Amino acid sequence: MSSAPHRVDQLLPAAHQGDATGDAAIHLAAALRSAGYEAGLYALTVDAPLRGTVRNFKEFRPPGPRDLTLLHFALPSPLTTALLGYEGKRAIVYHNLTPPELLAPTCPDVARLTAIGREQLADLAKSGRIDLAIGVSSFNTANLEVTGFGATTTLPLPMDLARYKAPGDRILNQHLSEAPAIFLTVGRVAPNKRLEDFFRAAAYYLRYIDPDAWFIAIGSNRGLEPYSDALMNLHEQLVPWTSQFWVAF
Repeated sequence: MSSAPHRVDQLLPAAHQGDATGDAAIHLAAALRSAGYEAGLYALTVDAPLRGTVRNFKEFRPPGPRDLTLLHFALPSPLTTALLGYEGKRAIVYHNLTPPELLAPTCPDVARLTAIGREQLADLAKSGRIDLAIGVSSFNTANLEVTGFGATTTLPLPMDLARYKAPGDRILNQHLSEAPAIFLTVGRVAPNKRLEDFFRAAAYYLRYIDPDAWFIAIGSNRGLEPYSDALMNLHEQLVPWTSQFWVAF
């Protein structure tokens, strides 16, 4: 990009509190503002706690020829088509699409959604109108290159490390200190994460190695309820060997 943009706007299909994509967009907007840019952040749907930080897409002003519009691509949305019609520079940040074949057995509706997302991603590449495609990991960047995007780069998700320096909850810390060993998994509750393997490993460990160890699974099951239901059925089958297993969806 030969000249600095006048305005840098980020678009998200949805802004959810605590979501990695939304957090990354908020941190990037703050960095852009500190560098002197006018940086807007817009989403089709916005969780209530974020409404002072992320504006509804209905308020978005179309960019001018010197502006940059950046779409966070994690699922299909009308923003994909909208981006191609804007003036100025156009870029995407690719947060990965789970292969639909991994979702189809337990979450067919989500599988259809990711299949549409793959089609939209291919359409963006074929358009030739995306000036830069950014992957949040080298794996994602390789996916962009295979899809056919020209200019690509990798930019890992920004993190607010200061949050991890804050003191933890006193009561929670006390409970955690009582466990001889803690095994924790955090992430989206999706079939490709293979959480059933974590459940079975917990049952084996608690039965044969240490019945007092703690196993904790934390993650969002938004839109993936059939898979989380299957996990809970597995949990019931493994009782009592998962009596020290806590699940938070």
